[in-house]
Amino acid sequence: LRLLATQMLQRRRLTAAWSEVLAWFGPDSDLATSLREVVKFGEVVRIAEANGEAQLTFRHDRVHKWLLADAAAHTLYDANQDKSFMSDPFFADVTGAALAYPNVSPALAERIRLTNPLALFYSINAFRVSSAPIHAAVLASTERWLADSKSHSRANQSLRFAALHILSNTQSDHVRPLLGHFRERSWAAHLAGLRNGDVDAAIQLCARLEPG
Repeated sequence: LRLLATQMLQRRRLTAAWSEVLAWFGPDSDLATSLREVVKFGEVVRIAEANGEAQLTFRHDRVHKWLLADAAAHTLYDANQDKSFMSDPFFADVTGAALAYPNVSPALAERIRLTNPLALFYSINAFRVSSAPIHAAVLASTERWLADSKSHSRANQSLRFAALHILSNTQSDHVRPLLGHFRERSWAAHLAGLRNGDVDAAIQLCARLEPG
C-alpha cells in the first residue's frame, strides 16, 4: 500500500482507474498480485464503478490521507526518491502531514517555505506540540515566511486566508504567536484565537454576530 501511495504522489494522482494502477506495477508483477489480494478483501481499498470504468477507491478519506502522508514521509527519508510533489500546492496537506514525522530532516522546512509555504501550516496542525527538530524547524520557517513583507502582498492574499483557515482548526500553543504576524483580522483569525484561549478574539467574534 505504501508503494501504491508513493506512485500516486509521484504521478500526482489521488484517484486512478484499476487498469492504470496495474500498468504502474506491471499486471503480472508480484506487487500487482498482492494488490489484487488487498482489493479483494476491501478493508482498505476496493474497486468501484465510475463512469463505466473500474476505479480504485479507499474506504475512508482519513485512511487515504494517512497512507499518502506515510508514503510522503518515507519519500523524504530517501535521498534517491523524487520529491517534486512537495512543491505542488495541491499536495500541501499531505506534505505538511509528512513534515510532522519526527525523523524528517529539519533542512526540508526551508525548502518548503520557499516552494509550498501552506504545507508549513498543515504541518503545525498535524504535530500541534513541538517534540522533534523538524517541528522546531517548521515553526522557525513559518515565522520567517510571515516576517517576509512579500508574504503580506496582495498576490499572497489567498494563501494567507488559507493559512488562517488551517490555524482556525488547530489547537496548539504555537497558534497565537503566529496570529500576531498576520495583518488580517478575519473571521478565521478570530476563530483561531478563540480556539486557543484568546478572550479578545472571542469578544471580536461576538461583536460580529447578529443578536438572536
